[in-house]
Amino acid sequence: MLRPGGVLARWWNISDSSHTWVADQADRLRAHFGPEGAAHGAHIPGRADAAPAVGDPAVGAPAKTPSQPGTPDPEPVADAPLSHRIPWSRRLTVDDHLANLASHSLFLVADAALAQDFLDRERAGLLRLFPDGHVEERYVVDLVLTTRPASA
Repeated sequence: MLRPGGVLARWWNISDSSHTWVADQADRLRAHFGPEGAAHGAHIPGRADAAPAVGDPAVGAPAKTPSQPGTPDPEPVADAPLSHRIPWSRRLTVDDHLANLASHSLFLVADAALAQDFLDRERAGLLRLFPDGHVEERYVVDLVLTTRPASA
């Protein structure tokens, strides 16, 4: 229960498919595991339930205009959720990236041999793409703030 004037925040890290290697990995996941194969939180262009990538328009219920890095704050809209998309990244080893990927439910419920086959192929491909053995994981935090009206 949210008290009058209270604020509810929801945030989620979403893979940022505006970077080619991230989008290509999502494509490989779908090709290997089927149409539901994108990693949890991945942006899947063209799907009604697709998570937004940086620069995508707001998805779903009406909301205030999302903020973008380097732009002025959006004009306030009474009683509408406020959406922010905040890009961030982290550099880690290919093996750490794959261990994180393997912790997603897609891999945990898949046939073990099918999941391992993907991870082995992906490791080889990522090492060709990132020969120093490190990837720059790219994400967008999708942050939505909703305020309960003070008079409610």
